[in-house]
Amino acid sequence: MATRRKDRLADQIRDEVSRILLFEMNDPRMGFVTVTGVDLTGDLKLAKIKISVMGDEKDQTVTMNVIKHARGYVQKELGLRVRSKFLPTISFELDDSVKRSIQLSKTLRDVMEDTHGDK
Repeated sequence: MATRRKDRLADQIRDEVSRILLFEMNDPRMGFVTVTGVDLTGDLKLAKIKISVMGDEKDQTVTMNVIKHARGYVQKELGLRVRSKFLPTISFELDDSVKRSIQLSKTLRDVMEDTHGDK
């Protein structure tokens, strides 16, 4: 039961943070972001929000700095939207899994081309 509650809260936090970042943050320095997941601690006191940012490393760094600077605003808005007895303290983390999967796909494609190109 606790796992279901934790998953439900994580999904709700992910959805609301996505809405806040996409529709309410009007900072032109912020690039295109996607909230890829939320890791909640077992006691539901801390939530690590994973963010994927399109663009090069400079764009990612600037966007993450903007988001981290707005953490208090996002936390406040989240508190107004999420119905929970206690709201976890949020933090943001860059999720590079999309970047790694693209690099892996490219590597596999290169290996396949080398293998089939030698014949």
